[in-house]
Amino acid sequence: MNDSDLSRCRVVLSRYPEVLGAAFHTDVEAVTVGGGFSGARVWRVVAGENQFSLRRWPEPGLHSSRLRELHRWLRYLSDSAGCPVAVPAESCEGASVVCEGGAVWQLEPWLPGAPDNAEPPPANRLTAAMQALAVLHRTSQTYLASHEGAQWFSVRVGPSPAVLERLGLVRSWTPRLLSEARLRLMPTVPTRLSELAMQVIEHGERTLFSVQGELEAVSDLAVPLFPCLRDVWRDHILFEGDCVTGLIDAAAARTETVGADLSRYLGSTLGNDPERWNHALERYAAVRPLSDSERVLIPILDRSNLLLSGLHWVRQIVESGPLDPDGRIAERLSRIVRRLDSHTSR
Repeated sequence: MNDSDLSRCRVVLSRYPEVLGAAFHTDVEAVTVGGGFSGARVWRVVAGENQFSLRRWPEPGLHSSRLRELHRWLRYLSDSAGCPVAVPAESCEGASVVCEGGAVWQLEPWLPGAPDNAEPPPANRLTAAMQALAVLHRTSQTYLASHEGAQWFSVRVGPSPAVLERLGLVRSWTPRLLSEARLRLMPTVPTRLSELAMQVIEHGERTLFSVQGELEAVSDLAVPLFPCLRDVWRDHILFEGDCVTGLIDAAAARTETVGADLSRYLGSTLGNDPERWNHALERYAAVRPLSDSERVLIPILDRSNLLLSGLHWVRQIVESGPLDPDGRIAERLSRIVRRLDSHTSR
């Protein structure tokens, strides 16, 4: 952490005297953890025996009303059902965010545990993860949003927003756009990243039309909608032993179908293994039964997410160049390509 970041962190932390207690004046330590692909920066804060996560939202970040409602929803999940989510602390002004240096910050508990990187994960952990998501969803179905937050966190029945958004994205990837992306990649010096991007383009050329057809077929399908995490993948569920201790990084949360959460988590955890998918969904349904319409959407959302995630990275590589110093993008794309290859060969 550079001196400027350290100074800014300490200014923000000074707004949480009751949370940090006497330790703030003696042994608070802020260590840069990094950030995800969202652009947020995260620091691990050690204050005596307690640990916290200090997050600086990227600019422009979430709309302030959406962010406040997100925090309200997280508190509801924690208070109502003991869901293992990180509820942002209140500053000395009684707010869950602090504005400092032109950025928005929040301080939340550092949740214990670590993701499970086994492929496939142990059965007990997979069951625990599915049950934790089921409890979160069951609780979220009874959430009553504030007037200003209802546009992001309402409870209703209707078409899945994810289906409609992805349908628009699929339609935007015209054959011409795919050809242009291929042509812009060809002059680059071949790298692992550019080779993976080319493979994604090839899959797009073969399967975009069928993915579009699947989405169109369910674009009017009414399903239960309520606040969901929307970005719950294997790295966002923490374990200690066989117990789920954290459902982290809720930045993308808003009203959606449970299929968005389940397809994303199972796709990142189980790949294309239908038998394990079915087993996991039954573990979920034992806590929160799935409707027929919800079950229909899950594989469709998985396939569309898989292809569009790959095409998202193609766009990034074409526009910014095949730069990936820590190899994270190549690792993500490699997983996507393996799953796309597996779908094609079936």
